[in-house]
Parts: sequence; C-alpha cells; structure tokens
Amino acid sequence: MPQQVTNLYQTICAGASFTFFNNTFTTSGTYKDSIPSTTGGCAQIYILHLTVQPQHVLNVTKTVCANSFYIGGQTFTASGFYQINIPLASGCDSIINLTLSLNPINTNISLSGNTLTAFATGTITWFECNKDSIVSFGTSFTPTVSGNYGAIITNGICSDTTSCYYIYIAPSSGFDNTTSTNQWIKLYPNPAQDDVTLSIDCNTCKQVKFELLDMSGRVLRTEDLLDKKQFIIKRSTIASGIYFVRLTNQNGQKSMKKIIWE
Repeated sequence: MPQQVTNLYQTICAGASFTFFNNTFTTSGTYKDSIPSTTGGCAQIYILHLTVQPQHVLNVTKTVCANSFYIGGQTFTASGFYQINIPLASGCDSIINLTLSLNPINTNISLSGNTLTAFATGTITWFECNKDSIVSFGTSFTPTVSGNYGAIITNGICSDTTSCYYIYIAPSSGFDNTTSTNQWIKLYPNPAQDDVTLSIDCNTCKQVKFELLDMSGRVLRTEDLLDKKQFIIKRSTIASGIYFVRLTNQNGQKSMKKIIWE
C-alpha cells in the first residue's frame, strides 16, 4: 500500500508562531511529522511548508515646524516616540518607529499704543511689509513712521512670518503730503458700537476722498466727498476692532484718525 503524504502550506508574520502537531515553529522551513496507521499499514506523512513574512520596520526621525504631524493614518500633536502599525495586503503589519519633535512658531503679536510685541521665542526680525525692508530686531518694536509692519520669527530650523499691522504715526501739524495728522477729522462716538459720524473741519477742502482701512492697511471702503463737511460711516458688517479713517484733499494732502468699533 503506497504511503500517504499530505503537504501543508502556511504563511505567518514575523514574531508569530505556528504549531504543527506538538511542535511550535517561528522560522521558515519544511517540517515533517507522521501519524501511525491504526490498521498496521504505513504511517501517514504530513509535510509542513512554513513561510515567515519578514517584518518591515521603518525608523523615522522628524522635526516639524508645526503643532501637528500626520503619518500612517494618525495625527500626532505632541513631541515624543511613537510606534505605528500599518496593515499590509499580506496580512502582516509594517511598523514605523517615529521620533517626533514638534516646533510650532507662535505668530501672534500684541499692539499697545504704537508698540508691536511678538509672543514667540527665538530670533525676531521686524520688517516693513510694503517695502520688504528690515527695520528692527528684538521682541518689541515701536515704529517712528507710519507703515505696515510684521515680524519674521526664527527658532532653530523653523521660521514663519506674522501678519502685517498698520501703524499710524501722526506728524505735528495739518494736512500732510506723506502720512498725516488727525486734527481736521472729528469722529463721534469713538469708540462706537454702531454708525460713526465723520466731521471735516477744513474750509479749503473742496474735494475729499474718504477711505476706511483695517489694521493691515487694506482699504475696506472708499468714497468721494464733494464739499461735504459731515459724513455717516455705516458700520454694517464691520467686525469689532481698530480701523483708520484716511482723508485726501484735492491737493493730495492726507489726514488720518483711528476709529474703534466695540
């Protein structure tokens, strides 16, 4: 009677084991065992062909200039060591050993009077946004001329840029050809919660261009005021904050005043 031979094929993942009869195997190979015949004939032979799939391990060291990092379907929001299991089509996991360092840059700035102060740590470089020119270094900066100012924050390999803020520095007198004083403008109520009345005290101003600017110097509204001495600035959908009214007369001379909506 011919001997009966049965071939068994099995695949497992690295780190796992497979029990064949009374033996446990963890490495690839061909293993043989048998069951004696109960009728006195030949034993039945079993041959195990075991394949162990290698484990894919990827070691990643990452420094990120942000407050979070996404990898392997997961988002991490704190620095540290993480082990990430990624299922593969073979049924085995690929492992990512992640050493993560998060280095977010704080781009917030406070404004007190005409002084800008950065909250971040590191090297702080102040610049004039419209001219891309460096004007100062350090945590705080007080401009001496009107303009849009921001800061470049550098900490290690990370760098980011803040928003730009418009700072108005009033000159000593009158309508000015560069920036301007505010003595020709009256705004009331100011601070305000609703509409604001603009009063123009300038007998020689026959044509005046009205502009409403936000803190970044962006023009939100504009209107030509022909011989008007009073004008109602509608708040409408304007958010709470600091804004500027800028007037330009027929000679190109300008005057500006701050307005606060609560």
